[in-house]
Amino acid sequence: MKNYLLEQFNATYNKKNWFVSLLDAVKDLTEAQAREKAKSDINSIYELVTHLTFWNERYLHKLRNHKLNEVADNDDTFKNEANLHFDQLMAKAEHVFSQWQMELAKPESFPQGESSDWNSIVGHISSHNAYHIGQIVILRKLQGSWDKAKGVS
Repeated sequence: MKNYLLEQFNATYNKKNWFVSLLDAVKDLTEAQAREKAKSDINSIYELVTHLTFWNERYLHKLRNHKLNEVADNDDTFKNEANLHFDQLMAKAEHVFSQWQMELAKPESFPQGESSDWNSIVGHISSHNAYHIGQIVILRKLQGSWDKAKGVS
């Protein structure tokens, strides 16, 4: 099961598959393009990557048995309080996603007694990633910065 979950996770992070990975979705984006808002009530690509990084990091910490505070408002997960440059944000995202790859590649199972829960959680993480990556591609199409050679016409 973990091999399947790793394959699905990789497809959302950095492997070509049926849909565009995060790295392909943001490739060659400028800071201005990443922060551009199609409308004031639609998240920018920068905000979507912030949100993905937040949730992937949170569940990575949870997997590693770190104590976590409750999330009061999901809308806050789209905000980057450190106001990182997009390249810095992507470096953080890549670190978090690569840490997930390492965890999923380990031969040992998930924490004792929670295997089925973690199988479901990782499946949902991959679905959540794919959903927001699709939004990134749509935003790039709207701004005219998408190259359909990257996987979606």
